[in-house]
Amino acid sequence: TITPAMFTTSTTPPYSDPENDAAQAVRIDTLPTNGAILRLAGTAVTANQVIVMTDITANKLTLAGPTVDVLATCVFTFSVRDVGSMQFTS
Repeated sequence: TITPAMFTTSTTPPYSDPENDAAQAVRIDTLPTNGAILRLAGTAVTANQVIVMTDITANKLTLAGPTVDVLATCVFTFSVRDVGSMQFTS
């Protein structure tokens, strides 16, 4: 299961917003590598799909792959949108 922290505090650099607005949504810019699949409520996520944080908090976003430690072996890119400006930033 993917958590909100994996898109905010656990990133390098961590998500930050000049106005201190919370993250509101994530856009999946590129899909995972190494055969891993992101799923939202059981349905495969597509590139450029926007996923709201409430779905991520509700454990609806998952990552499955061919290896046991899929989080350590796949790469995908994303952008975060905040609740204030509603702009996506990578």
